[in-house]
Amino acid sequence: MDIAWQRWAGVTQRGAESLVRVLVQQGEVAAERAEQVVEQLLDRSESPRRVVSSLVTGEAERAVARLGFARQRDVERLQARIDELERRPAAAADAPPPAGAGVAAPERPVAAKRPRTSAVAKRAAARGPSAADGAGS
Repeated sequence: MDIAWQRWAGVTQRGAESLVRVLVQQGEVAAERAEQVVEQLLDRSESPRRVVSSLVTGEAERAVARLGFARQRDVERLQARIDELERRPAAAADAPPPAGAGVAAPERPVAAKRPRTSAVAKRAAARGPSAADGAGS
């Protein structure tokens, strides 16, 4: 597992230098080209590292979005809003009350409600007193 990950993660500066030293000792690389070969190894190992990093970052962002986690910038924005709202009451308590504050509005008189009359009672009243008694026919 470690060997496979190292291939994808890339070569470290120390690892590249060690490898090139061995290649110089074996005669595979000229000593004057050693530094250039180290740089080439590091450049080549950077590309897979970026690809893997990009894949992992993308998957992590999708997982976070699916799970509904808040992002850091969202939490910071909400914290700033909370701080602002917490300062408002303190600022309002220091300010003089607005004109007319503390004066109670006069009470309006409440009109007496009439009892509701059913539709049957209204029709009987419209016919007159003799219709209500049942006499007159």
